[in-house]
Amino acid sequence: MAAITDTDIRGPGKPLAVVVTFRQLPGHVLGRADVPGLILSLPQKLRRLAALGVGAAVLIDFSEEIRTLSGRDFIDLLRGRLAIERIVVGPNFRFGMNRDADVHDLEAMLAASQTSVQTIEPVRFGGAIVSSSRIRRSVREGRLDEAAAMLDAPHEVDLAGVGAVREGPGVLRLLRAEVAQVLPAAGAYAVTGRSPEGGVPGMLTAAEESVVVRLEREADITALTFGRDTGNERSPRDGIDH
Repeated sequence: MAAITDTDIRGPGKPLAVVVTFRQLPGHVLGRADVPGLILSLPQKLRRLAALGVGAAVLIDFSEEIRTLSGRDFIDLLRGRLAIERIVVGPNFRFGMNRDADVHDLEAMLAASQTSVQTIEPVRFGGAIVSSSRIRRSVREGRLDEAAAMLDAPHEVDLAGVGAVREGPGVLRLLRAEVAQVLPAAGAYAVTGRSPEGGVPGMLTAAEESVVVRLEREADITALTFGRDTGNERSPRDGIDH
C-alpha cells in the first residue's frame, strides 16, 4: 500500500498534501503471473487525488534499486528529497524489501526527527475493512454496486492504450489480457461509454478471455463506466453461484 504523506515543502508557498505511490504495481514490473488487475489506471488515480485536494504526487518507478531498499533506506530516501512534516499511514502499512518494516518501525525511525507519524483507522463498509483486495474481489465477482460504494464512484475502465476490435456499429471486443484493470466475471453488465460528446449507454458481455461492448450508438469512447442510473448487480443469467 502506498504511504500517504502530508509534507511541508520548505520555501515559498504553503505546505502541500503529497501522496507517495508507485507508477506501476511492483508485481507487474517483476512479471508475476498472480498480480491482480488494477483498480485505477495512473491517470485515473492522479485525477482522483487532485479532486481530493492532494497538492502533488511523488511517482516512484519500481526498479531493482528500489526493490532492494530496506525500510529505513526507503524513508531516508524520501526525507533526503522532501522536508516531511507528517507521514500519514494505515495501521497495516508495511514497507521496504520483503515488507520488512511496519508502522512501529516507522515511528522508531522518526522518533528523533521533526517528522511525526499519524496512523488513521481503516475505512469500513458493511462492517468489514475496505481494502484494494476487497474491491477487486467485488469487481471480479460482479458485485459492482458494492465496489462502487467502497470506491465512492462507479468502477471505470480506462481504454487509453487498450486495443479494441470493432465488430460492427457500436460493438467493441476487448481481450482481457490487454486490459490492465480488473474486469468482472462472466455475465452481462450495464455500462456507460465515455466519449467527448458525453455518455453512451450500452451493455458489456463478459466471457473468459474477452468482453464485448454493445453501445446504443456508434461513438469513440475513452472509458467504460459500470452502471447507469439504476443498480448494477450481476445479471442472473451469468450462471455464477452467489
